Amino acid sequence: MKSTGHYLVGACGSEIMLSMSVGLVTRCPDISIVMGTLNRRRLLRSTIQTIRENGFLGTSEIIVVDGGSTDGTCDWLARQRDILSIVQPNYKTRLPNGQLQRAHTWGEFINLGFRAASAPWVLMLSDDLLLCSGTIESGLSALQRRTTKGER
Repeated sequence: MKSTGHYLVGACGSEIMLSMSVGLVTRCPDISIVMGTLNRRRLLRSTIQTIRENGFLGTSEIIVVDGGSTDGTCDWLARQRDILSIVQPNYKTRLPNGQLQRAHTWGEFINLGFRAASAPWVLMLSDDLLLCSGTIESGLSALQRRTTKGER
């Protein structure tokens, strides 16, 4: 665990992290759920609803990396108290040949979410995926069983 001014920041191995939003020391979540989005508020809301209602018995954190949405997605995310939002506008740059290209790739956005994740397990979801009930619990249990058996 390291001190960064007046916050302590710890990795999952320490099993303790500091929640900067409420200033409480809490246990690391069992799983981090990472998504990227851009101007897909309606779809994202439905996906997050299926995460919230999935019946996962452990603790989780939801991390959404937004590419600078202009459809109200960022405003909606800002009102969600259970979601860590990272906004990274994806402006266009001009290549030497005159073509326009996005400044960041999808992989760069998802990696921002991975870096912010504090759980020992990360589940990456698309912002238009609707989860069936129990899938998070079932998937994590299967991974933990296989890891306990020494599988990779």
